[in-house]
Amino acid sequence: MAFRLTRHCVLLVMLLVSMAGASARADSLSGAWTMTKYEGPATHGSASGLLLFTDGHFSLTYTMDEGGQRWGRAHAGTYDISRNKLTYHVGWSMEYVSGKPSVGAKPADRETTFTLAGDTLTVTFSNGSVQTFKRAK
Repeated sequence: MAFRLTRHCVLLVMLLVSMAGASARADSLSGAWTMTKYEGPATHGSASGLLLFTDGHFSLTYTMDEGGQRWGRAHAGTYDISRNKLTYHVGWSMEYVSGKPSVGAKPADRETTFTLAGDTLTVTFSNGSVQTFKRAK
């Protein structure tokens, strides 16, 4: 009987600790992040933008310069975190590319990996593109 009780207590503690870890990681992303770099196949020159995480929702707005033209994109929706995986559940997107605006609901899940080192957040997409952010102050 004591062994069963101890085993159940250990399992309960492990569950609570793992839940606290997931919650802490989610809370550590909450807030505003300023884009400092965007590299990889989806980039089109220097970039700047803002990423917001709050209450399970995200909003990302950014612009890129390419050959003197300004491109812009915005995405919003909800997000999930599991270990080092960040999944954006995109509810809508807006693009202004090569002088052509496009706004619409384009629901899609975008699975990424991320690292958080101090005030630096790095998000890597499956196509190899990497977005780097600094926590806004």
